[in-house]
Amino acid sequence: MSKKRAQRSQPPSSAAPSRPSRRRWIAAAAFLSIAIALTIHFVRRGAAPQPPVIATAGFEPMIISQVDKAVAEVRAAPRSGLAWGGLGMVLQAHEFTAEARFCFEQAERFDPAEARWPYLLALLLGQENAAGAIAQLQRAVNVGRDRQDAPRLRLAQTLFEAGRLDEAEGHFRTLLRLNAGHAAARIGLAELSHARGRVEETRRLLPLCLTNAHTARRANTLLAQVERQLGNTAPADAALRRVTTLPADLPWPDSFLADAAQFRIGRKAWTDQAQSWLDHGRHGEAQPIVARLIKDYPDAPDGWLLLGRMRLERNDCAGAEQCFRRVLQLAEVVNGHAQLGITLLCQERYAEAIPAFQQAIRLKPDFGEAHFNLGLALGRAGRASEAIEPFRQAIRHSPNFVDPYITLADLLHQAGERQEALSLLSRALRLAPSDERAKALLQRMQP
Repeated sequence: MSKKRAQRSQPPSSAAPSRPSRRRWIAAAAFLSIAIALTIHFVRRGAAPQPPVIATAGFEPMIISQVDKAVAEVRAAPRSGLAWGGLGMVLQAHEFTAEARFCFEQAERFDPAEARWPYLLALLLGQENAAGAIAQLQRAVNVGRDRQDAPRLRLAQTLFEAGRLDEAEGHFRTLLRLNAGHAAARIGLAELSHARGRVEETRRLLPLCLTNAHTARRANTLLAQVERQLGNTAPADAALRRVTTLPADLPWPDSFLADAAQFRIGRKAWTDQAQSWLDHGRHGEAQPIVARLIKDYPDAPDGWLLLGRMRLERNDCAGAEQCFRRVLQLAEVVNGHAQLGITLLCQERYAEAIPAFQQAIRLKPDFGEAHFNLGLALGRAGRASEAIEPFRQAIRHSPNFVDPYITLADLLHQAGERQEALSLLSRALRLAPSDERAKALLQRMQP
């Protein structure tokens, strides 16, 4: 046998395994990798969480049914982010705050690509955990990628409130880069500039915000401050006059909150919703809610109070009177008496209005507006001397309400009490430097 052939016949060394051995090692390694991956997967997933126990005793049947249905959906699909998020929105709507947080945490865990869950969780964390809220809002921004502006706007506002001005400014400017007409970002940036003492920059940012229904009141208030700082008294006074005529700013559109609001049902929720719409002059949106309240809760005062208010604001004083009398048949409600008195004033039935306001004051002695209206009713009923004390009480309980100062000053002037009348007018003009009624009365009183 040749040397070459003898070398080929030597047994293989242990450092070079045969082909079948190599296959076994590869298979074992693959099996081990799969086992490890499966172990990690199941450890991460863990046992499916259980929905929280909700104490719904005392709630309306429709709310109990709503909660039960949402809980059943979670039990049927315990790893569904949508089911957990739906339960969270139901619980949030009815102020089960801790339970709603837990649900949004599970929704985020099982549906990590959805921005609304960290966003809604951040709103629940709020001021008591500002750092946690900011972290969740940042996550919502990262996940949402500006498909909705609400997460970035809320993050910017929260950072501003936390004093993290540079970060807040960056987010406000990003919103303006994406939408140059974004009034909420613009007013936020203006307020931030004002906080930094950049008065001229603040004023430059405001024009587009002054007439926007979502920012007009804030913007005109800030403009008045800026103009006064710059020594421009007339423009500052003009801005303040506009503020007194403007309704509260509408909330900035937020589709996440709008979706969540749909879960608010029942008497209290609908009353709050209708009240909010009326506060903003949105009668069209309030009307169907008020109609539903009266249909579903005909023996509760809430819907009748709101309907009366709607009629009064449309100058249907007789129709409003019917509503408030219905309220008082159902319950002894302070606003029922006060609003009834206003409808009677509106119809020039001054003597009848007096006991309505007196009853409102008996129920709520510090009700400044009722004291003022009682003074008006007494004065117009020919009982001017009796009106003086209600006007004094109106000033005592509502010291920033300018009307009783002027009306009382006029009465005292007529009664020969010139010095006190002048003092009242001076206080009125400090509250409202541009009030033409106070100026005109002051001019009449000059010797």
